[in-house]
Amino acid sequence: GFGAGVAAERESGERELKRLSPMPAGVHIAAKLVAALGASAVATALIYLLAVLAGVGHTPVQWSMLMLVHAVSVVPFSLLGLAIGYRFGQKAAVAIANAAFLGMAALGGLWMPVSALPEVVQSMAWALPSYHLGELALMTIGMADPAHAWLHMGPLLLITAAAAVLARTGQERDAA
Repeated sequence: GFGAGVAAERESGERELKRLSPMPAGVHIAAKLVAALGASAVATALIYLLAVLAGVGHTPVQWSMLMLVHAVSVVPFSLLGLAIGYRFGQKAAVAIANAAFLGMAALGGLWMPVSALPEVVQSMAWALPSYHLGELALMTIGMADPAHAWLHMGPLLLITAAAAVLARTGQERDAA
């Protein structure tokens, strides 16, 4: 949604007005990330409340660690959404983001275990933030071996850095 919002700002001329303000470079992206984290925190808290009411029995430490993984997950996806929003019009940004994020959910093992997918898809999953975040979430609730967390944190950091570069270069391209 944040990428489509940026595309709408570009199309309406609002981005041009913001560029003329004395706002330092990168603040727009940081502000969008903070907004995404806030909206995500509210939605996640409601989902957790429903889970507790439904009888999900995680420990307080597991809930806390799961909340951390979910908060961290906002960053790469928001940056990818912003990168799309800086490069495409509003309607195209919505379509591209939906296709990209649904594809990442399916291919990253969020709907079914990656091990149940064809071998070529299993290999592709390693390039997707959804796969690594899903594995980290499973580790927090004891459904995967936490000794292998570094195998997911490293690629996730690289993917997030790449998404940040894409968002920043999209913003610079938009400013030109």
